[in-house]
Amino acid sequence: MRKLIVFNQVSLDGYFTDAKGDMSWAHKQDPEWLAFIDENAQGGGEALFGRKTYELMASYWPTPLAMQQAPVVAKAMNEMPKVVFSKTLKKADWNNTRLVKRGLAAEVRKMKNEDGPDIVIMGSGSIVSQLAQEGLIDEYQIVVNPIVLGEGRTLFEGVKKKFGLNLTKTRTFKNGNVLMTYEPARQMTIEKKVATIDGYLQEQPPAIRKRLKEIRSIVRSLAPGATEKISYRMPAFFLNGYLVYFAAFKNHIGFYPGPGAVAAFRDEIRKYKSAKGSIQFPHDSPLPVSLIKKIVKYRVKENLLGLKKKE
Repeated sequence: MRKLIVFNQVSLDGYFTDAKGDMSWAHKQDPEWLAFIDENAQGGGEALFGRKTYELMASYWPTPLAMQQAPVVAKAMNEMPKVVFSKTLKKADWNNTRLVKRGLAAEVRKMKNEDGPDIVIMGSGSIVSQLAQEGLIDEYQIVVNPIVLGEGRTLFEGVKKKFGLNLTKTRTFKNGNVLMTYEPARQMTIEKKVATIDGYLQEQPPAIRKRLKEIRSIVRSLAPGATEKISYRMPAFFLNGYLVYFAAFKNHIGFYPGPGAVAAFRDEIRKYKSAKGSIQFPHDSPLPVSLIKKIVKYRVKENLLGLKKKE
């Protein structure tokens, strides 16, 4: 099951926008924070918005100014799949965006049960409060900013029933921001938290574990300097940015090299089910080792080229 994550910035007095709907007070330009934002953006996922946040994002990220000011984030935001929930929007023109008019909770339940990367809510306070009440949010990543706004909007307006959260990790930044990650209290008792790739592999059936280990070995051999970790509940490798993700599902292994690699190898992956940025390798078919090697080599070169362009 896909994970539904909230990532939002709030003021010290608990608002994610000021009284005028402005969020620019959360924009920081120091190197540590920008590096964190770039890494987050390259982590993949599917974005979920309400109308107001969607219109704000869609008016900025596709512009030349966004590409100039934050090229890594702009590229990720424009390429990633997006869903906007709105009863009043007539169309959603931003690249790779799907408009859903009704049935928020039912649609999100459906999305969570589909294969694919995790789902991330940014902004969208009304969406957060509705899905929180439905018990559909799996993780809250809240960045507290050292500023007092006095008034504005909170993420949980309209929530009628109290619910507890457990703090799972924190990170303090030199600019005064503090990232706090929470999970619903009930989730901690029903879901074992996997912190390492070894732990993830150990939970898989032996036959699936063997296939996952083979993919891991391929990536390690072709990208020896890569960092490996669990990200969005999946094994992930990073080298000059996000490199690849992979994960076990009921009937297949999901391999996530990003949209550039999927497009580059579209003829060779034609026999497999794929989407923008992902490929499915069925459990009942041999693992395409040669193809995986070529894709990993491509991703190493792609990331290195991107790094040189930024220099």
